[in-house]
Amino acid sequence: MTITIMRLLLPLLALLACQACSTLTWAEYPLRDSGRVANSASNIYWIDAHRVLFQGHFWNADGSLNAPDGQQRSSETLYEWDIAAGRLKEHGDIGGGLCYANGYVRYWRRVDAESQSSEAEWIAGELGGQVKVGSQYVSVDRETCKPRTDAVLPDWTHGKAVVRLKHEHGFLLVGAEKESRNTPVTYYPQGEGQGIVMPFKRREFFAPKYYSFKGAYLILPNYFVPDPRHPSGGYTKGPWPKDVPLPVWWLNPDGHVEEILLPSEARFGGGKILAATPGIFYISPAYPDKDGLYKVLSDTKVARILAGFIEGFAVSPDGCKVAIDHATARRLFTLICVLHLRA
Repeated sequence: MTITIMRLLLPLLALLACQACSTLTWAEYPLRDSGRVANSASNIYWIDAHRVLFQGHFWNADGSLNAPDGQQRSSETLYEWDIAAGRLKEHGDIGGGLCYANGYVRYWRRVDAESQSSEAEWIAGELGGQVKVGSQYVSVDRETCKPRTDAVLPDWTHGKAVVRLKHEHGFLLVGAEKESRNTPVTYYPQGEGQGIVMPFKRREFFAPKYYSFKGAYLILPNYFVPDPRHPSGGYTKGPWPKDVPLPVWWLNPDGHVEEILLPSEARFGGGKILAATPGIFYISPAYPDKDGLYKVLSDTKVARILAGFIEGFAVSPDGCKVAIDHATARRLFTLICVLHLRA
């Protein structure tokens, strides 16, 4: 293995799109809206590199939620947004719990959507052909959106704490199951008995997230302070200290690790540090003057490319677009929009 150091307003679903990502130079990011408001409590998903799936509703200038046919609607809709064609397709009412993976969708909706009753039913199946599957909640695998069936781990992992990656990629072994000390982390590729020690330890990382455009996991840092007086040998401190660069890591399925140092300003991103083909971005909640979406330009410099409050985000499979829900103080109701990243 080699390591290369390198207020509340209704949310807006926006799209950060890169034209010619391979030759990107950061410039300006004009906005284009789609006329729909997103539900920030719901996840955003990409169906492919051009279509987004999200939960939302209509918006009118007078603040009403009337549909184009004039009917008042209190329920929300599952929308499929074709970015390339500029079309919105409705997939019926949705209450929440949206999960989408590889063409399969799962969510719940009220039995009588307009009555706002508490009686709900779960809907699941291939998108466009989903059907009722019952009224009881079932734990699902977020990688498939189907009932959870965890892969069997080797017997020698019993009593050990592991972080599962995609089934075909393996897992991270972080130490004893009931241990809280900052123990070494070892990556075990699927089917391999020989592990690869990582450059971060148990208390120094979180949230491995797979990015299909990169074919690798972006792993974010925790700031750990060693202290021999502490029962666990130290403690995790937040937020990240000012003027201390943040390391993030790309973990490839073959065990190769690439470390990237981010400027300390990226500490405001917390768990909302994200990757796209143009580079690393982060979302800051520092309202009102420093909130929004930032691009990391170097290990010492960042640029604010979009102001406003951002909650959810999802990067497209090609890494050239990022769907976000977004609100600003300039709009009473925020809309679903598109941001273009110009080369």
